[in-house]
Amino acid sequence: MVLASVVSKALRENFPDSEIDFLTRDKYTSLAGLLPGVNRVISYQPGKSFSYHAKEINRASYDCLIDLQVNWRSFWLRKHIHAKRKLTCNKDRLLRWLIVLLPTISKKTYSVKKSYLDCIRQIGVNPNAYRPGLTMKPPLREKAEEFLSDLKLSPKTTLVAIAPGAKWETKRWDKEKFISVANRLQLDRDARILAFGSREESGLLSEFSRDVKDCLPLPGIELPTLAALLSKCSLLIGNDSGLMHMAAALNVPTIAIFGPTHPRLGFAPNGDKTMILTSNQPCSPCSLHGRSKCFQPSRYCMDKITPEHVLDSALKFLSEGTSPRVSIAN
Repeated sequence: MVLASVVSKALRENFPDSEIDFLTRDKYTSLAGLLPGVNRVISYQPGKSFSYHAKEINRASYDCLIDLQVNWRSFWLRKHIHAKRKLTCNKDRLLRWLIVLLPTISKKTYSVKKSYLDCIRQIGVNPNAYRPGLTMKPPLREKAEEFLSDLKLSPKTTLVAIAPGAKWETKRWDKEKFISVANRLQLDRDARILAFGSREESGLLSEFSRDVKDCLPLPGIELPTLAALLSKCSLLIGNDSGLMHMAAALNVPTIAIFGPTHPRLGFAPNGDKTMILTSNQPCSPCSLHGRSKCFQPSRYCMDKITPEHVLDSALKFLSEGTSPRVSIAN
């Protein structure tokens, strides 16, 4: 969803007087409220029928419907919703599958951001330089400041966010390696570690925090509050996940670890405050989203990324603020 902010931002800048509504699943509505340029967030409830949602949505009269998801669900919604013009994003599934099936042969890359922006060129928008972003309203910033103040943390404290989880197990760098990096950052930079993750990852965060002194595990907190706390951090280190995208969109220096998924599939964040770490194995990517089990004797794509690789990038960020975008771990 965070990547969709390039579209909402471009639409607002090109059509400043327009009403922009954003439809998303109910569990993501609070995050959608942070997308720049969006007037109203409409909640999609999986238990309700397409006709129910269409009836509610058609109460408004839309000039344009933009489908960025392009799956079976959005197809049926698109059929039921009235709009003068309907646009669909080209997700280039063939190219992405070729990248997965023939990783050593197909050297082409796919960009989610580019496909989103190409979609709205059809209505006269000519975007080139837009990057993902989230809006942080003053009440949210104040809530984060109050939270950190309650922890008796000085505004000068170096806060480092660690996100050791991911939806699929194969996309997770080893917990012990995250622990090693966190402990070194505490020792070398006197950093305070905040561990973020979903409610389902509370066990992982607890295990991680037991081996990192004074680490604060924060599983399952509301997404807007999570975004506000991330915005106060000097750095995020995490796997290919939604938290990675949130941090990058908030312009927080971000180290993203890619293994079974690969930056060539188009989901890597960009900007001079992002570092993408990949070992660039010949078998990677092995799936579009990391669902497939590893078929190798070892997870080479993750094993070859060492704590030293991550720590070196982290110290550069904390010292200089910027870093090269992609690093190959050999």
